[in-house]
Amino acid sequence: DRLGAELIHHEHLPDQREPMALAVGAQGDADLILLCGGISKGKRDFVRPVVESLHGAPAFHGVAQRPGKPLAFWPGPPPIFALPGNPMSVLVCFHRYVCPFLQAMQQ
Repeated sequence: DRLGAELIHHEHLPDQREPMALAVGAQGDADLILLCGGISKGKRDFVRPVVESLHGAPAFHGVAQRPGKPLAFWPGPPPIFALPGNPMSVLVCFHRYVCPFLQAMQQ
């Protein structure tokens, strides 16, 4: 609320392609989609291929920082941030990238 954003949908998903694709695809009218986890290079990290199948290639995947290196972004619509799953990485990426983006959306 202090960022001027309202959470519309929150869901925990299994590390499986089909449920992830259904959930992400169902959020097409959102102003912003924020995903946490599943964006690295592990065997069960399906966020990138799932979102690519729906929205094409990301604008970027990977940033030169630690924690938070696997961050990815699709400009949309709707814009999609895929944050790493590590809690400290989520915190850093949210404050460094998502918060300024939310502020810019409101101007």
